[in-house]
Parts: sequence; C-alpha cells; structure tokens
Amino acid sequence: MAVERYKAKHPDKDHLYYVAHRDEIRERRRLKRLEGEAERQKVREQKHQAALERRKIAQRERGRARYASNPNHIKEINRKSANKHPETGLACSQRKRARMRNATIGVIDYKAIIERDKKRCQICGKQIRKVDYSFDHIIPLSLGGAHSQENLQLTHRSCNSSRGAGRLPAQIRF
Repeated sequence: MAVERYKAKHPDKDHLYYVAHRDEIRERRRLKRLEGEAERQKVREQKHQAALERRKIAQRERGRARYASNPNHIKEINRKSANKHPETGLACSQRKRARMRNATIGVIDYKAIIERDKKRCQICGKQIRKVDYSFDHIIPLSLGGAHSQENLQLTHRSCNSSRGAGRLPAQIRF
C-alpha cells in the first residue's frame, strides 16, 4: 500500500531508476531466467531417470514371469551360452573378486590373452582345449595384484588350481 502511494506521488521515479540501473536489472533478470532453466533441466533429468528405472523394473518383471512360466527352458539356454562362452562367466566372477579386494580393475580382452599366449598353458606349456581355459592372476589379487590384462595368463584349470595363491610360477612374463 505504501509503495502504491509513493508511485502515485512520483510516477517518473520508477523510470529514472530503471534508466540509471538498466544493466544491473537486465543482468539480474537474465540470471533469474537461467536459474529457472537450470531447475527445469534438473527436473527433466529426474523424470528421465525415473522413467528409465520404471522401464528396468518392468523388464525385470517380464524376465521373472518368463522364467516362472518355463524355468527349464531358460536354464538350458543359459547352460548352452555358458558352454559356448566360458570366458564371460569367468570374467564376471573375477571382476567380483577384484572388487571385493579393492584391486585395480582394468579393461580385459580375454580373446587377446588367448591369442597372446597362443592357446598354451603358461604354467606347464601344453596346448589347452577351450573347455579347460582358466585365466590365472600372475600376481594374485590376495597379494595386491591388479585385475588387468597384463596380470592375467592362460592356464589349464588343473594347473591353476594346483599352483596355489602364494607361489609364483617360473614362466612369469613381465
């Protein structure tokens, strides 16, 4: 109410103030507009993330329903896939072990390791069949070794398990 009376008595003061402080007023308005846009963008991102989460949940539910309708079929598909690509299951378990030990985890191309080691066991030196592939940490995770391509070697499962975690083989290549 007091503001209205003041404006009624001095109608030109508002305009004079605006002219004198035009740049400051424009800058304040611009910043306010940018803050509003940033908040709107943040809300959009939150809505997008919520939609993605809903889709993931729906997809998970569809998978569970498919499994519940025919679990033996899904198990057979998974078994065939595991037999066809044994290195992927192994890679998953090795990454988990590395995370649990806070080891450095690098990008690993298991096919490149197989090619590098020429499908030979790096402990006994014999050829390895695909079903007997095992990837051994040269410096074990338990002794602070990294889970990286340089610290992995191709071995027989039996050679790898008989070697033990603390002993380093003579065939180490750095």
